Amino acid sequence: MKSPATNDAWTSRTLVRLVFLTLFLISSRSTAEDFYRLNHHSIISNTSSSVNSGSAIAIGRAGDVFTLSNPSGLVAIVDNSGVFCGEFDAGNGFSNNSTDITTDGGTGLFVCNPMQNTIAHLGRNGVVLPPVLITSPDRFEPISLTALRDGRIIVLNKYDGDLWRIERDGKAMPLLISPRINNMDNAKLEITPDEKRVVILQNDHLRLFRLQGESLPPLKLTITQPKGLAVTSDGVWIVGNGLEFIPFSSGVSRLIFPVDSLQAWQIYPPADIAIDGSRMVILSSKGSNFLQIDFERVRQEQP
Repeated sequence: MKSPATNDAWTSRTLVRLVFLTLFLISSRSTAEDFYRLNHHSIISNTSSSVNSGSAIAIGRAGDVFTLSNPSGLVAIVDNSGVFCGEFDAGNGFSNNSTDITTDGGTGLFVCNPMQNTIAHLGRNGVVLPPVLITSPDRFEPISLTALRDGRIIVLNKYDGDLWRIERDGKAMPLLISPRINNMDNAKLEITPDEKRVVILQNDHLRLFRLQGESLPPLKLTITQPKGLAVTSDGVWIVGNGLEFIPFSSGVSRLIFPVDSLQAWQIYPPADIAIDGSRMVILSSKGSNFLQIDFERVRQEQP
């Protein structure tokens, strides 16, 4: 039986901090400033006890939230209303020790597994869909991935440190972009909605590239121990020992939530973050609880 999984047991200090917090982000125009207003927040809890270690999170087209656990590789689904809908694995061991997930633009998702040199394409019920990409173990270890609007996938390959593109028929080709990342196990990959910037989270900074291979100036992080990355049209959101936003216009980091806020909401340490429109979800690495925030961007003209 499906049951709502929302828990609003907040401390008074947390309520005050969240209600009155506005996120002021200076834009490139001197006569206006942009800020994010938080309108609603809740903790969503996956009611399955078998998913006990959050690893990655994604939001589907219908508003479903997919959470990936590691090393079990189970994928749990919570619908747009906060109802736990069940869980599945990919079958045939595809999802065991998986590291990242992304949606396919429809109701399915892609799961990458560097240990099995595999990207699995899964339906919402866990059915394996074509194509499933399995390449030579000595060349392909997908560690993170993101989907393009046309259904193709961009993958960060742990083996050679390059970015690869996966075509709709499952064929893979290198993009000749070599970020040369140290500590590849913690790297995360995203792309802006307009597909003009590829963003890679690497230790304490962000690497930016064009899909054509051009390197862009990196962005410096403020928070420590970054774990998750989400990209919007105007900037980059990173979660770790706090939550910060770095606008592309200025490159100046803004601390959104300090670490004690994440601790108060019981989603610390965090594992990942995803954004779809005005909806943000932050996954806890302990269990599969996630914080859901509805926010809006407001531009206020200066007098």
